[in-house]
Amino acid sequence: MARREILTDVYGLILIIFCALSFDADTVSLSASATQQQLPAIVVGSPQSGDDWPISTSQVIRWARNFSIAQGNPSDVKMTVELLGEAGSQELLLDDGRADLTPELGDKIMLLRLTPPSYPATLEAIRLLVPTIMGQSDREKPITLYYFADDQGRNSPPPVRQFLTQPARVRSTGSFMDIPIPSGPTLTAGDFYVGYEIEAPAGGFTFPVDRNNTQRRTFIADRGGDEFQDAMFPDANGVLVQGNLMVRARVNVSATRIALSPAGGVDNVGEFCWRVKLSEGQEPMMGSERRTARIRVSALINGEEVAVGQSDQFTISRALQSIRVTSPAAGEIWRDQEERIIRWTFERLVGGVRIELLHFIDSDSEPDEVVCLFDGEPVVAGQRSWEVGQRTPGFYKVRVSSSLDFRIFDDSDLFVILERADKAAGESLTWEDWAPLAPSPPPVEPLPSLCTMCGDTNYQLAQTSPSIQLVTPNGGEVFEPGDRVKVTWGSQGVTERVRIVLYDLSRNAGNPEVSPQLTADNTGSADWIVPLRLSDAVKIGVLSETNPSVGEVSDGVFTIGIPGQGRLRILMPDGGEEFEVGTETRLVWNSEGNDVGDKVRIDISFDGGISYRVLCNDVRCTDASNNGEFRLGLNFPPSDQVRLRLVSKSRPWISDVTNCSFRIIAPRPPDPNAPKCPPPPR
Repeated sequence: MARREILTDVYGLILIIFCALSFDADTVSLSASATQQQLPAIVVGSPQSGDDWPISTSQVIRWARNFSIAQGNPSDVKMTVELLGEAGSQELLLDDGRADLTPELGDKIMLLRLTPPSYPATLEAIRLLVPTIMGQSDREKPITLYYFADDQGRNSPPPVRQFLTQPARVRSTGSFMDIPIPSGPTLTAGDFYVGYEIEAPAGGFTFPVDRNNTQRRTFIADRGGDEFQDAMFPDANGVLVQGNLMVRARVNVSATRIALSPAGGVDNVGEFCWRVKLSEGQEPMMGSERRTARIRVSALINGEEVAVGQSDQFTISRALQSIRVTSPAAGEIWRDQEERIIRWTFERLVGGVRIELLHFIDSDSEPDEVVCLFDGEPVVAGQRSWEVGQRTPGFYKVRVSSSLDFRIFDDSDLFVILERADKAAGESLTWEDWAPLAPSPPPVEPLPSLCTMCGDTNYQLAQTSPSIQLVTPNGGEVFEPGDRVKVTWGSQGVTERVRIVLYDLSRNAGNPEVSPQLTADNTGSADWIVPLRLSDAVKIGVLSETNPSVGEVSDGVFTIGIPGQGRLRILMPDGGEEFEVGTETRLVWNSEGNDVGDKVRIDISFDGGISYRVLCNDVRCTDASNNGEFRLGLNFPPSDQVRLRLVSKSRPWISDVTNCSFRIIAPRPPDPNAPKCPPPPR
């Protein structure tokens, strides 16, 4: 660790927060006293229980660096970081819970295509919301459920005759009801198709249709028919529109284990920045949907695990900023020289978008060719016309990404490009002819045993000088009085209790106000109730109760604000980006509540958030308009540890910082092999 400040506590002790931890130490043998000896534990302090990490945000995973190891030299340790998907029942849905249309369609079978978050996944129940026609009896009417497990991921349902069916009765209307599926099918890849058949309108029911999700995954067939078609519904004016059937599925999924860190691991620096994303093939999230997970951190020497730890359970939620490609849609056939419209929707984005064509030749899910079609198209336009040029017949997707942050993107569903319709070779081909050849993502492996060194083993424990390392909170957080905050730390050679101390630097950073908070057993974590103290510059320390020179204070400051006074949230940049010296990007944020005020201050840090300075000395930075956007010129020396902080001018305890550091790098010469993307003539 870098040099620390010298802080004086209320008891007159000088708390010298020491230099970097040294892992150079002798080791002693420790024979396993019993079989199934567990590995030494790593304290993983972030994420914590109650944390919610939106997709496409950068988040810091933190752990204590000062842990024991089972064997080997601590200097050889590499860390691996993994996402553990939770096993158990999960609900699959595409709707927002509100029906936009209730078309009275007679004698139809309607289906929805749903993709599990992980595999294997077993269908447990189908959840229905069945509206009734005014004045008709609505209870105990028969319906027929239809379901099918498509392990090929063909994007369109098979013929009706291949579906499994189950009779059921409508027990309630106005809310979703669960209908169990005994011995439901299991998928190791691909999609479930679930739906039902009703006698409408004579049976007294209608189909509920949601138009909120831009994905179109609903199919319809005539009762007694055999082929499903893309569903279209009449609106109040009789115009045919698209939407999704409001039917859900409850599935039981196995735990999954997904590597987040690169192959070979990362250095033991105590933190890892992760750009939150779903696994390949997972459905985008809707509304308030959450998915539960944990983070696993392990230490490896020569490929063998020597210590391991897991985070609390946390949730992953829908993206704060997003792009969703709505056209081309699944199964469409586009042809050479046709004029087509590429369409997208977006949330909380500014600037332009880049539009690329992805060509899939092999049977895997990775594109074999990427061609840039347009760059710099205004994101607010929501569409771009494109004349389909001469392409090799086959499978394609369209990718639309933010020009400011290429990690914010979406790919369309798979579609086919063929030659012109007047050429006989391709004139009669349909999607059904191509679907069996479509590429599909590889199956996600179920979670293997997490203990790689259980059994009779002679372990060694690294012996180090006494140390305490604070994990969380470590700077940048925003708390409110009364919040219950989990303080986490790791320790070596410390057996006594610890003291948790609060330092307020807002009035005098050189001589902070010190406030003891609590003492706790040295278990690696303790709950702390945030006091009523308004400050935008607070640190916390964990110290040995009997030897206060053994301890550590958080690297950066955090904020204690007033409940209900508003919030600032930086959306872009939020960590992991690279910008060249002299280029320009945009700082984008979301402001909630009138108490934030109409002016904000913009600060910058070059040491990962340990210290900040005002971005610039004129009113553009010290009194910036709180309008959610600021053009940011990056005329600074190269740095790997850059963060931004946004502070309310009227209430400085309302603030936010970029979650992870981003990089400013020296200008690079143009890459002659980079794909060129000039805007074509309109």
